Amino acid sequence: MKLQKGQGLVEFALILPFLMLVIFGLMYLGLMFSDYIALNNIAREAARKATVVTTETYRSDPEFNNIKNTFSSQDLPNGMYSFNSSDINIEADTDSNSQYRVTVTVTANAANDSLLTVFNNIMGGNRLTQMTVTYSMYSENELTLEED
Repeated sequence: MKLQKGQGLVEFALILPFLMLVIFGLMYLGLMFSDYIALNNIAREAARKATVVTTETYRSDPEFNNIKNTFSSQDLPNGMYSFNSSDINIEADTDSNSQYRVTVTVTANAANDSLLTVFNNIMGGNRLTQMTVTYSMYSENELTLEED
């Protein structure tokens, strides 16, 4: 019995690193998901702003630079991923029913973070280094994309 006195302490010392990895992994996954939700909201808001433009506004700014410049990396709450206005792609087109449709693609790259490197090594690759969100929305009003 005396030899088994420290057995629980040894077992806990062996399990603790794996337990901490699981706990921190879940926390990190939650932070990544929070950034994903924020990125999704940015894409949806950019699509909404792009669908309510008038024909004159579109012709003066066909690249939607005014809309792109309203978003910055401060919009992501945890800072694990970052992006700038050049990482936002807004495309306007018409579908087969001649409805005006906007598609917004936002790409965020991983910020320099050592913990992200550890998880990438565990998962075997660079799966977590980039996050892309695409959002499409139809316009509520008529818009003429071509010059008359």
